[in-house]
Amino acid sequence: MLEVTHFTSTLGGAAIVVIAISGLVLMVRNGRLFGTRDRTPFKIGKFLNKPEREIFSLLVETVPADHHVMCQVSYGAILQNRSRERYMSINSKRADFMIFDKNAEVVAVFEYQGTGHFGRSHESKQRAIKGDEIKRASLKEAGIPLLEIPAKYHPSVIHEFVADLTGQNEKAQGIG
Repeated sequence: MLEVTHFTSTLGGAAIVVIAISGLVLMVRNGRLFGTRDRTPFKIGKFLNKPEREIFSLLVETVPADHHVMCQVSYGAILQNRSRERYMSINSKRADFMIFDKNAEVVAVFEYQGTGHFGRSHESKQRAIKGDEIKRASLKEAGIPLLEIPAKYHPSVIHEFVADLTGQNEKAQGIG
């Protein structure tokens, strides 16, 4: 004869397993276990705003044929530091533009500080200032030239900076 207590504990255990599996199925189906429930579709956005596109075009026209312009490159991709804390302070920051030579070595970094760079609040301005200081110091330590481009600039500033870095001024003067 089957004992009632054994039957009850077996039935209770099975019920718990069924409830747990049902819960997992619902969580997976509703996106709560492996992602979000929000199913709003992604769409293509503008990668660069209008002034950034203008600077990008200017850089592409200016750099030598064997150099490359890249946008929104992570500082963590080009800078290394044995200190995890210092590396993490720069890793997620992005440069607006970088120029690389034919060997994929970074030549220079360009940061565009347009009208929205500092945000609209005191807090966002302070965050931007602090982030800019970290970027400047990190690039200086690594020996990577930086050109900070204000909202209002003359294209000749970019032309001359790139020419000086890539030796184009020397070639134009017959030095190189």
